[in-house]
Amino acid sequence: MGDSNPQTLQFHGDLALLRVKASTAQQTIGHFKDWLRQVNEIYRDRLRRRAAEDQQREAERIRKEIQKAEEEARVAEALRKITF
Repeated sequence: MGDSNPQTLQFHGDLALLRVKASTAQQTIGHFKDWLRQVNEIYRDRLRRRAAEDQQREAERIRKEIQKAEEEARVAEALRKITF
């Protein structure tokens, strides 16, 4: 990897800065592209996982809401059937 590693990257706005020796610059560019691919893959996976978790939570919330409404409807129906 030469004289660089992901921990030595500095970001300033949309620029990534990495100090390297001229003799390792091309190699470092290749490493940076590899790091970037890996980070993007990790980020996509995290987004997908978070979206799936959010979807599961929402589905569970809706399921509970439906269950509650059904129970309330059963109770209301039972109360209507009671005669005094």
